[in-house]
Amino acid sequence: MNYKENIEAALVEWAKLSPEKVELKDWRQPCGTIHCFGGWLPYFEHFAALGVRANCGGAPYIAAAYVEDGCANEDEGTVEGMGPVSEYLFGDRTLFRCRPDPENEAEELLGLTDWQVVDLRLRKLLADTQAQSVV
Repeated sequence: MNYKENIEAALVEWAKLSPEKVELKDWRQPCGTIHCFGGWLPYFEHFAALGVRANCGGAPYIAAAYVEDGCANEDEGTVEGMGPVSEYLFGDRTLFRCRPDPENEAEELLGLTDWQVVDLRLRKLLADTQAQSVV
């Protein structure tokens, strides 16, 4: 899996998304709102082409026909769960995590919108991925 390519594609799609449509409290879809970055992936063309779909609760999974050997759930042939999908696509199990309560949040995130938090996570991950490829 090309993590750098996926991160760059995510940044392009994320930039098109209205910040009002982002809420990092949960990944579910109550009231038709998708709450986290992972929940938006099935609607981004690049990731839909990679087989990313949403289950009935709105969580992303990767359909069996698109999964490369060695990463799929043995019983169903899919990559399921927020951590495994995030790791499979981006090399980081924690990318889809919900935002903590303000009293537990890192100082660098205070005052940022949820959209900005995801953008920051993606940019840091891209920088880390590029730095690792240089080494």
